[in-house]
Amino acid sequence: DLPYSITEWTHDHVKLFLLRMELGATILPLCTRLDGDRLLQLYEMCLSNRESMYQSLKFELNERYHTLLPIADYLTFLHEIKVYIPSNTIKSPSSFFRLTMCDLM
Repeated sequence: DLPYSITEWTHDHVKLFLLRMELGATILPLCTRLDGDRLLQLYEMCLSNRESMYQSLKFELNERYHTLLPIADYLTFLHEIKVYIPSNTIKSPSSFFRLTMCDLM
């Protein structure tokens, strides 16, 4: 079974999670080389700009695999993964923005 925390996931755990959520044809091809830490980074990127990340993932999936990314699959991914994300690891979009702004100064 899956470890409770996404940060403990291996590549195989990521694959198992996406297959269980019936995202094997859409999200899985984009995540084949991701472990839990990298999947968490992807999730944080999605939280910081949902629409832009949807467009980016949809474009990559179409260009590389000639497959469409239904919005329902993207939203399913965002919803189902929340259970495995420790609350202290998520950067809120506003804190993400502040960190980015500080890095620029």
